[in-house]
Order: sequence, then C-alpha cells, then structure tokens
Amino acid sequence: KVDRKALPKPTLQQVQQVYIAPETATEEKLAGLWADVLGVEEPISREANFFEIGGQSLKAIQLLSLIRQQFSAELVVKDIFLTPVLADLATLINQADEQQQSPVIPTDRTGLMPLSHMQQRLWFIDQMEGSSTHYNMPLAFNWHGPINIKTLQQALLTLVARHEVLRTQFISQGGQAYQQVVPVPKYFPLPIHDLRDETESEQQIKLTALYAQADQPFNLSGDLMLRAQLIRLDDTQSILQLNLHHIAADGWSLDILMNELSQLYLAYEKGEANPLPTLAVQYGDYAQWQQTWLQGELLQAKIDYWQTQLAGIPQVHSLSLDKPRPVMQQYHGGLLETAIPHEVTAQLKGICQQQGATLFMGLHAAFAVLLSRFSGEQDIVVGTPIANREQAEVAELIGFFANTLVLRCDLRNAPTYQTLLGQCKDTALKAYEHQQVPFEQLVDILQPERSLSYHPLFQVMLSLAQTAPENQETEGLPITPIDLYKTGNVAAKFDLTLHAVEQAETISLGWEYCTDLFEASTIERMAASFNQLLISLLANPEQNVFSLPMLSATEQQRLLMDYNKTAAEYPKTASLPGLFEAQVARTPDATAVTFNNKSLTYATLNQQANQLAVILQAQGVGPDQLVGVYLERSIDMVVALLATVKAGGAYVPLDPNYPQDRIQYMLADSEPVVVLTSTALQATLSEILPVATNTLCLDAPEIKQQLSSQAFIENPVVADFTAQHLAYVIYTSGSTGKPK
Repeated sequence: KVDRKALPKPTLQQVQQVYIAPETATEEKLAGLWADVLGVEEPISREANFFEIGGQSLKAIQLLSLIRQQFSAELVVKDIFLTPVLADLATLINQADEQQQSPVIPTDRTGLMPLSHMQQRLWFIDQMEGSSTHYNMPLAFNWHGPINIKTLQQALLTLVARHEVLRTQFISQGGQAYQQVVPVPKYFPLPIHDLRDETESEQQIKLTALYAQADQPFNLSGDLMLRAQLIRLDDTQSILQLNLHHIAADGWSLDILMNELSQLYLAYEKGEANPLPTLAVQYGDYAQWQQTWLQGELLQAKIDYWQTQLAGIPQVHSLSLDKPRPVMQQYHGGLLETAIPHEVTAQLKGICQQQGATLFMGLHAAFAVLLSRFSGEQDIVVGTPIANREQAEVAELIGFFANTLVLRCDLRNAPTYQTLLGQCKDTALKAYEHQQVPFEQLVDILQPERSLSYHPLFQVMLSLAQTAPENQETEGLPITPIDLYKTGNVAAKFDLTLHAVEQAETISLGWEYCTDLFEASTIERMAASFNQLLISLLANPEQNVFSLPMLSATEQQRLLMDYNKTAAEYPKTASLPGLFEAQVARTPDATAVTFNNKSLTYATLNQQANQLAVILQAQGVGPDQLVGVYLERSIDMVVALLATVKAGGAYVPLDPNYPQDRIQYMLADSEPVVVLTSTALQATLSEILPVATNTLCLDAPEIKQQLSSQAFIENPVVADFTAQHLAYVIYTSGSTGKPK
C-alpha cells in the first residue's frame, strides 16, 4: 500500500503546471487577494483557476468581499464561478460597475442599539421558551503542560474588552428589544476546580458533572456572553472549558476567539503588550448598518427571489419516523460518525471540478437523492449555514453574522447525477446572491404553517467545513480540543443534520439526529446507504438517480433474503376463518387492527365479524358466494372482509376511487349476492348498481345495532366448508381495457 500520509503535499506550482506572471495592475492586486484568501505564499499564475488551487464557496465569498473593498467593483459570487481564471476575473473587475453596497462604519454605541435580525430571533425564543441551553456554544480543550492562571484571566478579559458583543446585555423597553454595551469588568471570572487529588475514575465522574454544570442557561439581560472554567487534573494537565451564547457568536467567531486567545496568552506570558490590532468596527455597528442598508427596493428584490424559489415547499419532510413526533420540539440528540473513503472523495472532487461546482454542491446533490429515496418525496428541502460576512470590515469580529439558506432540489423527471449537480450549483449560487435576507425575516414573510413540533421551512440540515476542529491552528497554545459530543452533550436543533468535514484525502461525516424521532439503527442504515449511493452515482453519473443501487451486499442480503425467510409450517386443511379464530383464542386482548387512533382487540374484531357473518348468511351468502365490499379504508372494511369469509363467502374489493364504469363492469361480471358499503357511498353506488342487487350500509342504525348486540357472538359454522373454497375475487386492469 502507498503511505499517503508520508507523501509530500503537492505545491501550488505543481497544481498550476505552468506559471505565467500577472500582466496588469489589476491582475497583480487580484493575485495578492487570492494568496490571502487561499493562504498560499507561492506566486499565482494569471492562468490559475481559483477552484483548482483550493477555492470553494466560502473562500469565493471572502474573495468577493476583498474585491469590493480593493476595487469598489460590484460583482456577485456567480461571477467568480463563471470566470474562475485569474486573468479573466481581472478583466471582469475592470468592466464592472462601482459597488452599491455601503461599508460598515463606526457609529454611536454609547446608548441603546437595535438587535441584528439574527439576534432578534434568538432573543424572541429566549423570551418565549425561557432561558435554556439550546443556543449555548460550549467548547473544551485539554491543556498540556503548566498553565499561568493570571495570564489566562488577563487574556480572557482582553477578549471581552476587545469584542463589545461579549459584554453586551439584551434588554426590553416598551416591548422592543435592544442591546447595550456595558463597561469592561475589573476582572474575568474564572472558576477553578482542582481534581489533582482524585483518582482517574473519580475525575471522570466529576468531569461529567462539571461539563453539565458549566453548560447552564445564559441570562441575556445580565451575563457576559463568554464564560470559562478551568479544571486541574494534575500539575501538567488541565481542561479549559469555554461557553458562549449564540446571540453573540457563530462558528466563524470560535476560530477568531481561539486564535486571539492564543496570541494574547503567549504575548502576556512573555511580558509583552497586546499584539492584536485595534478593531475598526464592532458588532453594534454592523447591527445598525444592517437595519439601515437592508431595506427598501434592495431588500424587496431579494425577498422576491425567495418567495418565488420557495413557493409551495413541503411543510415538513416525509422521512419515516421511528417514533411519534412530540407536540413540542425536543432537542435530545445522538451522533453517528462515518467517513467517505479517499477513493470516493477523489472521484467526487473530480466530477465537481469538471462541472465547475464545489464539493458542497456535489454533496448536496447526493444527499438530496438519499433523502428522496428514503422519503419517497421528490421536492427536497434542506437548510445550510453560511458565514454571511460579505463585508471585509467584519471579518475579524466575534458576533452572530451567520445566516441560514434554504436550498430546494427538484428530483421530478428522474434526473441524472450530472443534471442534479448542475441544478444544485445554480441553486446555491443564486442563494449566495440573496443570502443577506435573514432567515428569521424570511419565515415572517413566507408565513409557513407554524408548529411547535418542528422547525419552519426545513428540518434537515447540511453543512460542510474545510478542516476538522482538532486540526485548526491555535497559534502555539499547547491545547487539543475535546469532543463534547462524546461526553453525551448532544443537542439536535433539527431532525437530522449531516455535518461534513473536508480533510486531506477523505470527508468525515457526522450524522446528528433527534433521538425523539429516530432510532440509532435507522441512522446507521441511512449512513451506510449514503456511502453506497455515492459510489453508484459517481460510477454512473449519466444514469437516472432512482435506478442506482444504494444498498451494500450485506444490506441486500438482509432485506431480500434474510427478512423474507417467512416460510412456516401451518395446517394445510385449515380454513382462513379457522386460522383467525385460533389466533383469537391465543391472544383475545391483543390489538388486532388500528386506524385513525381507533383500535379493536382480536376478541372484539371477531365478535363484530361474527355478527355481520350471521347477517350475510341470512342474505344467502355461503361457500363460493361473492360479496362486494365498496368501502373506504377503515376498521369497518376489515370487519367486512373477515365477516365475508366467516360466512363462507368470498369478497370482491371495489375501490370507491376507481372510475364508475370500471366498478359497474366488475359488479355486472361478478354478480355479488350483496354489496357492503356506507351511507356516504351509497348514493354513488346506486347509480351503477345492477338491478336487484342488495346493499347493506354498515353504518346504518339497524346494522350498527345488530353489530353491537351480544347475541350471535359464537363463531358461525358453515356446512361442508373447506380450505379449497374461494376466499376472494380480485380484478386486474386487463390488457384489453376491461378488468379481468
């Protein structure tokens, strides 16, 4: 085997193959921006392709922000996808109109300030549900080596002073929510728990309790939005746990937090001054900018797009649930970790690159097929997070900027994977163009049917990150992240979330699911099917996505062979009524049939069928005599079928949804002794019923009275009745157009 980890990483020049120096000032500046965004030090060729040398959606958005700042050019994300070559993009920049979007600038932040749209929703949820931990963002790290507690406190206090949102309180005045920055505290509270004298097993027990204790609700009107605690395990091992509220931070913010904490701690430990540059703006400036800029015709144009794009979407997904959906949404979660092998990852990246799509777009297309195959739905809706930091001024701010985009996938007409990938690419690019509309505002505008039991607009989420948290740089601090999921701290904000993390050669997957809805075994099957489906899609990108296998050989054996080994010995001479009556004797009180929250036990079902069987026998029903059953799906229909065979007859099912001429032919051809129906259906039936055919309405008062009577509850006896007599007569569609 090739030791891939031992191989040197390909250089930029190897990827570019031939280096051609930038020729114009715009190309030179643009090459510098590419280098900043992609984190490369080697010179970038004017013929380099942004996506071939490491670009993806998030980096394209970052690049767009820098282009607007550097060139004042009004471009959109789609422009970078359509012109990914540096020289071509430079030409487009020179031809572009001057940008219309105003920059974020410092404002007066001394008084009450509006909340951003994203913050408003979380504040509203906090007011409605009361303080909870649903929107906490806990982090934990193993700290290797000695730790200077005073230096750590100083670094944390500097962060709170530097990022005003971490010392912002959220208050209500006159029914309106505001944010207000409070003065920098004199010190940063850092509880210290000393477990150095405990045994390892005692430490583990207390650690679990301390994790839970630290993950307490925030008081939005009085707390700092950053908490920390330190747990000492021995003289050279500690655990640093941090917690933020989502109203003050997002995923991007966590990277900023840890990088700045590292720089501050290392500088202060050496006796140096704060090494971080002064921030030009604060989150409060962004909130006021958003309220001012995102309005009027600009906002309406973006809203119009979403109203058209999301018109008529399903209220809730159609995935089969293992448990009844709770009346109020619960957040109990589980996590299954899997991975896409490096060979499949390479294939996926290859086909995405061929179509000018990103890895996220390729995953979205495959995930949509999986959801469609598991649900039977062809209108697939998922949510996805987006950084939403289009302004270069806010790139270094901690705060809640992230937005949620709703992506819709149309799988009607049995598309190929290539076609679907193109659709997902187009959908994503348009969504990025209109990403500024806050999800909260979108919900208010679209006004979907609201329910406390599920998330509005979508309940399934897909996210892609470039590197795993354990691989992120922390600028020299001797720490490694702790996976809090593995400590049992899993909160599922959605029914199902697929977290994908792009690594060097593989894609790791985290299947986060709501345990109030799904069993772990269901998610395991779904995860296994996803990997198999990916293999099939990539091997056959031009075939109908519904025709491709998504079951492994093991799963096929289980479903097609093992689960279908249903052969069993039974008394060959026994009749169908006799077999049922034997089951009644064994389990009289067990549930036999359920429909629309109504159930009958075996004993009650048998009793009602016996009553009706006696009525049918009085109508002349006996061995091989036919009884028409013209009923909607219901418990009465089951009683009718069972009563017919107990009377010795054979039933003829007549679906009320069939065309009238079809039913009329079946009635004339079968000549039933009697037809069982309901009052609601009798009027329609009478128009097509052959002359002199008798009918019985099971919901007619006289019939209902007889069925509820305690008389004639014994199993009816039919003379000379054997297992060879007819049980039913079924009409097929018929090749001539007439049923047969």
